Amino acid sequence: MITTSFQGLPSLASLYAKALFKRNQKRLTALPALTLKIGDVAINTAQFNQYLESFGFENDKTIPAPLR
Repeated sequence: MITTSFQGLPSLASLYAKALFKRNQKRLTALPALTLKIGDVAINTAQFNQYLESFGFENDKTIPAPLR
């Protein structure tokens, strides 16, 4: 498993720019085993619980990415 840590969330502008201009030739068939840790982030627990319920995830203090 790959673990990457960040001090804070990246800016949306930089993420949009990367998504717009970067063309990756790889086509993933599954998400890689990856853990991202971000320090000093506050999560709205009501919205988080709604997210977990919407996608059918268990509440185990992690934020899973939804799959198709």
